[in-house]
Amino acid sequence: MWRAVVLLGAAGTAAGLIGQIPVLGLVAGLVGIVGVVGLLIAQRTPARPAHPTASDRPAPARPPGRPARRWVWVGAAVVVAAAAVLLLVRPWQDDKPAKPQAAAVPLGFYGVQDVTPGACAAGATAPQYTTADGTGCLTVAADGGFTVRQLDEVQAQDQSDQGNGWAVSVTFAGQDTARFTDLTKQVSALPEPRNQLAIVQGTRVLSNPTVLEPLTGGTAVITTQMDQAEAQALASELGAR
Repeated sequence: MWRAVVLLGAAGTAAGLIGQIPVLGLVAGLVGIVGVVGLLIAQRTPARPAHPTASDRPAPARPPGRPARRWVWVGAAVVVAAAAVLLLVRPWQDDKPAKPQAAAVPLGFYGVQDVTPGACAAGATAPQYTTADGTGCLTVAADGGFTVRQLDEVQAQDQSDQGNGWAVSVTFAGQDTARFTDLTKQVSALPEPRNQLAIVQGTRVLSNPTVLEPLTGGTAVITTQMDQAEAQALASELGAR
């Protein structure tokens, strides 16, 4: 029976490793260890007759190969336990994304004051910006807005299933998270088109989404119908490695 338990533990650990299921691998490793311990105890305990008599003969000597076989099972238990620990710790896998570098050009977040049809007049400067699709001219409010150069995380994401093409998500660090929350709280309470948030880099508007409620997660998603190369280029400009 104990051999079957050891084999079951080894099989479960292997399944956990292959399927990348840490809990399965850890539990199966513990089962394998219990099986080996039970097997060793069973091998060291001689069977006793139910009604011993004077004519009972002494138990035959154990075959010389038994100790060697015992160490094989001990080795199997060590292997199962080591595999379970490796599956849980995963030293080969770095789950923490690399910290972004400082953005090449600061990223600005501003509330929108007004939107007029068509591109802004030639030579227009801040606080006016032409939208990313060129169909509107945004006038933004510098008050309450902020710029950020160092982000906590930057990722290019495929959002084709949502109809957005590729996008870039940015996660703020430190006090910028609270600033972003406060700004979205102010913007979401305003009527159209002042409930839009302009995300600006240099002289261009990357996105101007409508904010319907305060965003408290500290993450903004920039969607401008980019393809993969454009999204990755923008993420790189914002410090992604």
